[in-house]
Amino acid sequence: GQDEWWAHSLMFPPSYVAPPAGAVWNWGALFDFHNSSSGGGQPNFMVYATPTGLELHMAGGANTVNRPTDPGYYSIAIGPIAKNVWYDFVYHVKWSSGSDGLFQAWLNGRQ
Repeated sequence: GQDEWWAHSLMFPPSYVAPPAGAVWNWGALFDFHNSSSGGGQPNFMVYATPTGLELHMAGGANTVNRPTDPGYYSIAIGPIAKNVWYDFVYHVKWSSGSDGLFQAWLNGRQ
């Protein structure tokens, strides 16, 4: 598979207000990579905002992943959103339909 690296940064301004916890959170993706297959499914990985903070979501494997309960769906809590602070993300991905795929992520220099 193809071996690639990406980096991006996010900052929430001092005026940022998170929507209430009762809000519908189907649009919380701040950054994502989607596969191009006709079967759809979740993004291969995304940084996601929720009422309680940031999360990193990943989806992969032999089957199309559509829900958090599907095999191959992973989520890691990053923590509460800090305002006026840069979040520097770096990703290393080896795309593969086999078992030799790889996903690594760093936030502010920590893996």
